Amino acid sequence: MENASKALLIAGGILIAIITMSLIVLVFNSISGVAEEQDRKLETEQLQTFNKSYEAYDKTRMYGTDVITVINKAMYYNGGLIPNDENEPIDIKLVINQNFATTTVKEKTYSNGDKEIGDPVPTDGTVELSAGEYSLLGSNGTAMNADMVSFFNETPLEDEVESERDGNTIVVTYTYSALSNFKRAIFECTGIDYSEENGRVNYMEFRQIDPDEE
Repeated sequence: MENASKALLIAGGILIAIITMSLIVLVFNSISGVAEEQDRKLETEQLQTFNKSYEAYDKTRMYGTDVITVINKAMYYNGGLIPNDENEPIDIKLVINQNFATTTVKEKTYSNGDKEIGDPVPTDGTVELSAGEYSLLGSNGTAMNADMVSFFNETPLEDEVESERDGNTIVVTYTYSALSNFKRAIFECTGIDYSEENGRVNYMEFRQIDPDEE
């Protein structure tokens, strides 16, 4: 009888130990599952935040200032990538349909109040950015060189305004730098693509809109 009691106690102890271990494993797996879910949620939020910062420029109409912002964002991001990084660099394709140079525009105001505004006239030898297709990484067009990148980042010359009288006519001459002209140009986003590996934006394309298309 005494041996049977001891056996029951031992069996009970073993059963309690098994139950305790099972509970520990269950709690551990539950905690791990919660942690993994939180990690997945955080990764999803980070992905959405990253993509939205570029998708904000997926528009049918924007100024050159927006395009410059996207190019600089992509350059900064690409510069922070390390070798063998799982994240891909971002390529920006830029299609420009005119040469950007310093230009002058004359506005004439006649004595009767009528106004005549002339077409922009490029200043000789001031073309700083030529028409063409350019690519930040060079995979979808001519690679953006250092001179082109510095053009986007330089401080534009102050636009100038000069006024003179020609008889009864007042002539105002406006001078705009090449960068100022680019910033005022109208563009549209014509393409956006995502990495098959991690879903991040890895390509955007912008095309200048002709004034006749507006």
